[in-house]
Amino acid sequence: MDAEPEEGTAGDMAVAMDALADTEKKAVEAEKEAAKTREIAETAKEKLLELENNTGDTEEDLGTKLKTAADTAEKEADKAFRKAAKARAKVEEAAKIVKELDPTAESTEEKEQ
Repeated sequence: MDAEPEEGTAGDMAVAMDALADTEKKAVEAEKEAAKTREIAETAKEKLLELENNTGDTEEDLGTKLKTAADTAEKEADKAFRKAAKARAKVEEAAKIVKELDPTAESTEEKEQ
């Protein structure tokens, strides 16, 4: 016998809670990716600074390439942080829907405190 999906408010609440859990998971993953990308960008900048301090004018082309790579890494980090912020906003929206359906429901932020 197949389980019947819940109907009415209970069904809406189940859907909202599932959506909240999914968006929370995506937000956490996006935040991890953003932090990792930011770390890569910082490492690239550090290597660029080290190279600039230890090379002469003959390696200017290499320095330009590394600077471009570092700038690109920083842009990717910014992009990842924006993605994480969007995911976090979706979590907040899903939590709001859950709260509207069940004012006694505990939000993920309340659980973390």
